[in-house]
Amino acid sequence: MTLSKWFGSGVRLTKRLGGLQQRLSIALTRGEFVGQDELGNQYFRKMEWDPDLGIEKEQRWMKSPRGYNHVYNYDPNRTPVEWTGWLRGSRPDPPTEQEIQRNASYRHQVNLQVQQLKQKELRRQRIQEEENDAEEEGDDGETLTLGEPGENVQYWKPGEK
Repeated sequence: MTLSKWFGSGVRLTKRLGGLQQRLSIALTRGEFVGQDELGNQYFRKMEWDPDLGIEKEQRWMKSPRGYNHVYNYDPNRTPVEWTGWLRGSRPDPPTEQEIQRNASYRHQVNLQVQQLKQKELRRQRIQEEENDAEEEGDDGETLTLGEPGENVQYWKPGEK
């Protein structure tokens, strides 16, 4: 009997085996629940013996609320940056609720500043275009010269005295 008879073929087989693998890994690697983010992702850790190094290492992982198929639909932008740092081991402790709120308000302030800068830039461009239009309308075909008519005009070039 083949696997395709039991599980189906192609993508369905891959999804079902992935789901089975995740359920088995969660069942076999029960860890300490560390926290949950606003998207519903749950974070766990477990101390595990590493035979290569001969020490206990902390294993960290995330369980997605989307169920067994999260591996195939994983979007790293949906994991908050504070939790990403903890998962990768760049910070020793999981983020606190106050830290998450402080970072969210900081990101909101930065977005407001970016919007203000964009509005200022649009205003500057609009004013520049209006000035250019006014100069073009004021030009009646005469050539503007520096100095008196008939006078020999000399131009300065960078590097010359």
